[in-house]
Amino acid sequence: MEAVVAFISSATVTQVIIGTVVILLSYYMWKRPANFPPGPIGLPVAGIIPFIGKYPEQTFLKFSKQYGPVIGVRLGMNDFVVLNDYESITEALMKNKELVSGRPTHPLFEVVGEGYGIAVVDFSTFFKNQKKFGLVTLKGFGVGKKGMEERIFEEIFYINQAIHENIGKPHNLHKLLVNAMSNNVSSLVCGKRFDYTDKKFERMNYHLGRGYNDPETNKFNIFIRFAPYLRHIPPFSTSLDKLRNDVVKIHEILNEIIDEHRATLDCNSPRDFIDAFLIEMKKENNPDFSEKQLIHYCVDLFIAGIDTTTNTLRWAIIILLHYPKCQKKLRDEIVATIGTETKTTMSDRAKMPYTCAFMEELFRFRTVVPLGIVHKTNGNVKIGGYDVPKDTQVICNIWAVHNDPKLWKDPEKFDPQRFLDNEGNFVQSTKHLIAFSLGHRRCPGEVLARMEVFLILVSLLQRFEFVQGPSGLPDINAGANGGTFNPDPFSVVVRDI
Repeated sequence: MEAVVAFISSATVTQVIIGTVVILLSYYMWKRPANFPPGPIGLPVAGIIPFIGKYPEQTFLKFSKQYGPVIGVRLGMNDFVVLNDYESITEALMKNKELVSGRPTHPLFEVVGEGYGIAVVDFSTFFKNQKKFGLVTLKGFGVGKKGMEERIFEEIFYINQAIHENIGKPHNLHKLLVNAMSNNVSSLVCGKRFDYTDKKFERMNYHLGRGYNDPETNKFNIFIRFAPYLRHIPPFSTSLDKLRNDVVKIHEILNEIIDEHRATLDCNSPRDFIDAFLIEMKKENNPDFSEKQLIHYCVDLFIAGIDTTTNTLRWAIIILLHYPKCQKKLRDEIVATIGTETKTTMSDRAKMPYTCAFMEELFRFRTVVPLGIVHKTNGNVKIGGYDVPKDTQVICNIWAVHNDPKLWKDPEKFDPQRFLDNEGNFVQSTKHLIAFSLGHRRCPGEVLARMEVFLILVSLLQRFEFVQGPSGLPDINAGANGGTFNPDPFSVVVRDI
């Protein structure tokens, strides 16, 4: 009898312990700060990661219809705040920009940036000084000016030449566009363009593309982004190792280029961004300008200048295939304005309202950075009436703004007319178009990206017609969604006009 009582007592103690653990885990799982935005918590440890799907921006928008535009979601073991409408995003990034412009400490950011560069460093005096230096320096080397137009036109010559080699044949233009965008950045950063067959150039573009924009790598890294503990578990750890290796290779190549610059540096006549940075490094009491900062800054400039613009142009080509009437209307306006031989300039935009409207709708319709780069609160802040504590990660769902039916009629349709008035005049970008983000973290490459898209698009349509290849129309809605939204690989037939 005593043995039975002892067994029951032991079982009761075990049940109490298990029950206590369950209660504590449940408490931790459901516990949130007071007045935190409502939203789904999901599963222990994983949160809602198993349910976000291939397109997290669309999943977040669905949740917002249940909980409201400002939602709190648990991704992995951390609570994020996701902003799903224009009002909440502007409240965070404009009204409270000093408090919502940080970057979180994250294993991915550590691998990519190591605490240096511009894209993933935290908001601080260091960030402000580096951003100011970059904007002033790049503007000094022609960004937004006639000098940059000439550099882009030099690259357009090589684009046209490469296209002519495959005229009338099915061809994937992805690598060609990557090379061209990389050379546009290189002309600013390194003071030169590279031949497309240059081995160093090929290696750098390969590692930039695989490490940062490869769909296979990104499909794992996007989960590490939300649940850092996954970096220790294959295949996520393998993907992160690939990224780490690519970063090392890119740094090796940039070190060679920087050494060449250092050996030929003339402090009285800087040739490019690297020269300007090396000159800053020589100044006394200037610790923010270091060798490591230079390398990471260069990487950030290449990443920002290649991937988003390349994929914007790829989406543009897909749209031209799906909407041949738009392609004809664009070409008719371009030819009527500048003919088929004259080089266009940025000043021609005023005479090409439909072309400008097409570009704006392109930026809206295919938002290439749907969720932006994650922000972090630098202090307690109120957004949408909710209290968001310091050090909370904040995601801005730009895609949701660009697909909000309250702002855009039939947002799922591509329609440049929404940027034209009744007389056919171009309506300057509506405030609701935020493809380049807002506030302190607004993309510093916006001016260059807009120049490239306009000049390249106009120049291509002056000379070529784009038609679908034998494999049919590429999917206009599907793509690989990592940090950026990339079209699936596709081929196109290009004809002379």
